[in-house]
Amino acid sequence: MASITNHFLIFIFVVCFTLSQFSSSFAHKTPIVHFISNLANETESVQINCKAGGFPRVSQALQPGQIFSFEADKMKNTYYCVAIWGLQFTSIKAFQPKRDKDHHNIYWLVKEDGFYRSWNKVHWNLIAGWDRGI
Repeated sequence: MASITNHFLIFIFVVCFTLSQFSSSFAHKTPIVHFISNLANETESVQINCKAGGFPRVSQALQPGQIFSFEADKMKNTYYCVAIWGLQFTSIKAFQPKRDKDHHNIYWLVKEDGFYRSWNKVHWNLIAGWDRGI
């Protein structure tokens, strides 16, 4: 009788382990935010600083032609970013859990007229233009 019980417990363990591996493969992946500089080579870098959950999370000088990526918290915090380019600045929400929940990649294209967002690198929408300081 003990042998049947042991076999049954082993069977249950194997089934549970298999199901846990199967379900984790379908879990949401950690979102990745990409900044892509489309600025001319002779221009200066764009300084990007992002906060999430009240704490600094990202600080990067994005060079012309450079791509910079980071992983956002898995569906938890909004990433508020400020970008400074020479005498110009702008701010964006680089990652917003409700807005971006169905997207593994969030792309931001930095151009001379501002920041464009895309989820597929094909269709781009201008989200924030550059402002000038006083």
